[in-house]
Amino acid sequence: MFAIAQFILQDHEFGGESLEELIDLLNVSSHFKGNQFQNTVKERDYEFWVNIKDLFGDQKRTPPAPFPLVKPFYNETVAPGLSAVWFGHASVLIEIDGYRVFFDPMLSEYAFPVKAFAPKRMNPSPLSLNEIPRIDAVVISHDHYDHLDMKTIQFLHKQGAIFFVELGVGAHLEKWGIPKDKVNEMD
Repeated sequence: MFAIAQFILQDHEFGGESLEELIDLLNVSSHFKGNQFQNTVKERDYEFWVNIKDLFGDQKRTPPAPFPLVKPFYNETVAPGLSAVWFGHASVLIEIDGYRVFFDPMLSEYAFPVKAFAPKRMNPSPLSLNEIPRIDAVVISHDHYDHLDMKTIQFLHKQGAIFFVELGVGAHLEKWGIPKDKVNEMD
């Protein structure tokens, strides 16, 4: 069983480890303690128990039907002003003052490299990868699979996007073929 798990974890989609050259940056970060990132704002203790209770509650966790989708249309040039299109969960494409910024783009059908254990999108993406307009910048909030999707990231890189990620996430992008000079890691 251990050998099977180890084999599965070798999948390219699992990304990379934090790069050695980041160790100095990680160690001076106020968010990095004991070899892991931590919130600087103390969470209230009851929030944990409220979330555990909610897991076993009687709330409806899936919509009764797919959301109605309106397929967005994008021109080659970005219109002035501000517009936003929600692509599901945390994925939002924003057009602002002539730029397109994609936040947490995840357009795959499953949010985990091992599809047998992966949660499936509740609704299809309003656009396929080939329909996505040219993106100027991508912002990744964190490296959970429902926020960071290898196929989407590689596609956006081929379009010429630059990436803004938190410390440590750049290792995943590097393993997926994104050059370091296209990735801005921030604390």
